[in-house]
Amino acid sequence: DGIERLATPFGHAGGLSPCGLEGVVEPEVWTIETLVSCAGDDSVAFSVFAEAKSGGAPVAARVLVALWPDRLTFTLEVAHEGGDDETAEVEDATMQ
Repeated sequence: DGIERLATPFGHAGGLSPCGLEGVVEPEVWTIETLVSCAGDDSVAFSVFAEAKSGGAPVAARVLVALWPDRLTFTLEVAHEGGDDETAEVEDATMQ
């Protein structure tokens, strides 16, 4: 289907997932959008994307993680897919 996924041993969930989105975006709907990306500024980045219907409200979410030798950035965007073009960004989100 063209979607990249991380294999987990024995069917157990693994890896990182954003906290606080339970009931809105479930962990199993996240897919890797960009597995590895090297920008021209010595960073390595990846992004994951999810679309979900929570209580009938469709939402889209994207997480972008970028790593430099001395810095890590984490950007979370969650948007309602009902036609509004507003996106909320959270700079300091926790991960589990």
